[in-house]
Amino acid sequence: MNLNSVLKTTSTFFFSLALAVFLFAQTGTGRVQGVVQDEKGNPLEGAKIVGYNAEYSITFEVYTDKKGYWIKGGLRGGTWKISASAEGHLADTVNIDMKQLSRNPSLDFKLKKIAAKTDMPFIQDESSVDLFNRGNKLYEEKEYDKASIFFKQVLEKNPYIYQIHINIGNCYRDKGEYDKAIEEYNLVIEAVKTKTGNLKGDMGAAKALANVGECFLRKGNIEAAQQNLKAAIDNYPNDEYLAFNVGELYFSEGQTEKAIEYFELASQINPKWADPYLKLGYVYLNQTNYAKGLQYFKKFLELESDSPRASTVRDIIITLEKK
Repeated sequence: MNLNSVLKTTSTFFFSLALAVFLFAQTGTGRVQGVVQDEKGNPLEGAKIVGYNAEYSITFEVYTDKKGYWIKGGLRGGTWKISASAEGHLADTVNIDMKQLSRNPSLDFKLKKIAAKTDMPFIQDESSVDLFNRGNKLYEEKEYDKASIFFKQVLEKNPYIYQIHINIGNCYRDKGEYDKAIEEYNLVIEAVKTKTGNLKGDMGAAKALANVGECFLRKGNIEAAQQNLKAAIDNYPNDEYLAFNVGELYFSEGQTEKAIEYFELASQINPKWADPYLKLGYVYLNQTNYAKGLQYFKKFLELESDSPRASTVRDIIITLEKK
């Protein structure tokens, strides 16, 4: 065997060895599965499950079947952050300690439907209703360009329904065209000012302000985002869903202190709603403030003791109490 052949064989061996080491670091024998349902216990098909392991910097992504069931195997042991999300529902996230050689408990999610509160004026004619529904369906299917065409047609037939600009803005926002989205939201804000002289107590204006804030947050303009999100809450302070969603935005951007502020506000507006307490538990857990996390997880169980989420929270409480 000549020198070139030896070098080529040696290089191939070390490459294969390095690849094996890399693959070993990425995989394991852990397996986790569960079910995603809505509040009424109906399965959510196509819900997205995302897992992240910070120690190995690895992620996975799977989707539920028509029965809401999902499963993922070949996972490394250690702490995993696993989230579930579905169109039209509030996302949920839990941390689990992945076991390699024993069975992991079923990880089930029960996602709360986003409130359909609206001050949208009633659409009078049947053809406009059909256009609006077709636009919503396309939006849910992430066909944003097509959806916006139908929303614009509704607006042409019903120019007094300025709130449709929010739907059009959402299409631009979710395409990543934030400046165009902000223009649409501002049309709603200006229409309300013209109509009433101020924005106080108008749900459409509050929603538009919150969406403007979200766009600025995604663009990285934190100051402008905070101004608009605060204005949304100030002008419509009694909507727990608005406060909760603002908290979600801040939490997704890693701004935990601001997230805490708005999750707490949501819990104050509606003390009997369990979700803000659950989120506060995870935020404080993220900050390693175990005492505070324990406090909010227990409050969550007081309000929601028999849901699929409750079993996971009980396991977390047992772990925290040991600490």
